[in-house]
Amino acid sequence: MNTPLWVCLDSDDYFLGNAVKIIISKYHLIKNDDKICGMIGLRVEKDGSLMQRQNIPENIKFIKQNILRYRMNIPPEYTQVYKTEVIKNHEIASQSE
Repeated sequence: MNTPLWVCLDSDDYFLGNAVKIIISKYHLIKNDDKICGMIGLRVEKDGSLMQRQNIPENIKFIKQNILRYRMNIPPEYTQVYKTEVIKNHEIASQSE
């Protein structure tokens, strides 16, 4: 992996036209923060409606995925964008166990 970001999409998913532009603009806000491993977005249906039927409140800028899922009860239809270095470090740690 030679790119700064790693994206997790299901085989039947696709990005909307402006998705990459949004990801890149948001990445610049977190790339130097070692406490942040990546970004998460909610997926939408073909008609643009949220698969989860609810949105993340706009005042939340940073959140752990387990809080999003279990405390806020937002189902796990997410698009996940991780910093590649985090994935590599996790992969190395998993292999050494």
